[in-house]
Amino acid sequence: MKRLLVFLAGAVILLVFGATFIFSFWEYSSQMHKSVLRNVATFMVNAAEGRNFVNLPDPDYSLIALKTKDGQRFISSNMNLPFDSTFYSSVRVSVGESEATIYYKKPTPTDYVMFLASKPVYAGMLLASVFLFISLMLYVAAETKPTPAKSKLAVDERFMDKLKALRLTLATMKIIPEESAKEMRKVIDSILKESK
Repeated sequence: MKRLLVFLAGAVILLVFGATFIFSFWEYSSQMHKSVLRNVATFMVNAAEGRNFVNLPDPDYSLIALKTKDGQRFISSNMNLPFDSTFYSSVRVSVGESEATIYYKKPTPTDYVMFLASKPVYAGMLLASVFLFISLMLYVAAETKPTPAKSKLAVDERFMDKLKALRLTLATMKIIPEESAKEMRKVIDSILKESK
């Protein structure tokens, strides 16, 4: 019963950790998508109004460039800055002679940790479930320490009494042979009955 409870506790802790990780990463991804969409919407509105150089509300998440068929160029303000393309994925769409390019930031472990730092509920749940799991594993390790082997077999007292009676009967066999043999049979039969 104890092992079942420990197993169930471990399963629940792992489930909480997994669910917290999935929900927090989903929230992080959703926040990134909202930032990219906010940037695209801001860029579209400003480009429609004829502004060639557009300041984005979340410049870390995307870079945008648009070239129209009449040769006009619209770019986001962060497009002029150097950026590492390994941290970005891009989408290029061409319609006729017009072309739009959007670079959007890939999720990184560093950004995810920063997100967790800004959302203490998710960070707390992840850390708490990790500590609980480690505590459970330490408890299981402490409970399952190997016990030293015993040199003597644990034998119940009735069995020992019957063996002593058998030894006494063997010792008296020289004095009263027939009765001793009958007593030995009785003791052996009772031992055999109990062992079944």
